[in-house]
Amino acid sequence: MSDVNDTLGSVGRAEMLGRTLDARIRNIRTATPGVINRYLEGDQVADVELPVRPGGEAQPVLASRPVLIMGGGDGYLVFPYSAGDTGLVVVCDTDIGAWRASGDVGPPADDGRHGLGGGVFIPGLRVAGEEVAAPAGATVLAGGDVRLGDSAATKLAMNDDIVGAINTWAAAVSVAITALGGDVTAATGQLAIDLAASKSKIKVDS
Repeated sequence: MSDVNDTLGSVGRAEMLGRTLDARIRNIRTATPGVINRYLEGDQVADVELPVRPGGEAQPVLASRPVLIMGGGDGYLVFPYSAGDTGLVVVCDTDIGAWRASGDVGPPADDGRHGLGGGVFIPGLRVAGEEVAAPAGATVLAGGDVRLGDSAATKLAMNDDIVGAINTWAAAVSVAITALGGDVTAATGQLAIDLAASKSKIKVDS
């Protein structure tokens, strides 16, 4: 009889241990899709909603989560994020708040592991059907106000006015070369010029 009780007791302990481990694992977060609810450009943080809800349970809005900014040295890429932008929330293994506040080496603010409080938002993960269209093999930097440089004196703002000016210049070059007996062919965004006298070729990207 004691053997039977020992067996039942072992099964009960094993089941209890299994349930405890399952509950603990469910609370360990690693990565999940996220949607920006609000973006604070000056602080480069966002309030992020979690659309994937295990078990149908409501998920908290992650407040003031740091948004990954691509860059290093003196170079960086900054985008005008807004509500509705999607991405991936990657959860650090410990809380990173203390490190972000000071940049100093030290312990985390709490001893929690893989909690949503350690989430970092990485933009770019998209819903199927909302992929970014780009020509095959092309590297595209697109936007309503694309700037190169870090000051008003050095930046090049590739807006519609500059693109229009380049196209106007290309059209004027085309007329001039044709008048001189050259050969001009045009394609989308390009002007190819073949000078009749020297047969040297010039290609102007617009």
